[in-house]
Amino acid sequence: MNHGTYGLARLAALAMTAALLAAWPAVTMAQTVDGAATAIRGSVLGMGMALADTGPLADAQDLREASELSASVLSFGGADVLHAATGSSTDAPQASVSSEASLADLDLSVAGNWVSAAFVMARAIATDGGTPLGRSEIDALSVNGMAVYVSGAPNQVVPLFGGRLVLNEQTTSPTGTTVNALHLVVDGIADLAIASAKAGIGSGGSSVPPPILPPLPRF
Repeated sequence: MNHGTYGLARLAALAMTAALLAAWPAVTMAQTVDGAATAIRGSVLGMGMALADTGPLADAQDLREASELSASVLSFGGADVLHAATGSSTDAPQASVSSEASLADLDLSVAGNWVSAAFVMARAIATDGGTPLGRSEIDALSVNGMAVYVSGAPNQVVPLFGGRLVLNEQTTSPTGTTVNALHLVVDGIADLAIASAKAGIGSGGSSVPPPILPPLPRF
């Protein structure tokens, strides 16, 4: 083969390789999502429970909702209009996960502690590359017959007999946050997250593997 023919063959091989690369799907970063919402979850007297529970998101296009008109926490009381929702979206400008849980007419009596509220809600949102955000709304909160001032600050603590009530409890990581509007703990008896919302998002690696190209032809 003369030098001219060799050069043309090499150019043709390079052109074929370039065409293969152009046709191969672009390598993209898969989104890992972490979302869930529950109106009431935890344990009482060693028994686990989850009321109006969405369960965890399955993938980056999932949407879940759960609701109950009314529900009881064994013989300790209950709440009305329980609702929870969580969802994820990859739409522009940023992929995100959002979760929300709420309930009304909360009325619980646990080991000499009486906790009531007209309305309780938690919200959590996480955007890809952004700072996770969480907030709670707690209306007409009363503990043992006394109105409680809700500051709005994360992790406000109200002492209970043998335990504590945490308001706007927030646990945050670089990629997500969990918000419990109320977290009632009576040691050895009850541990209940009331209106709990969780949202997280991150990059989970390449969703399309890089191509394995054929070797260049030898001349």
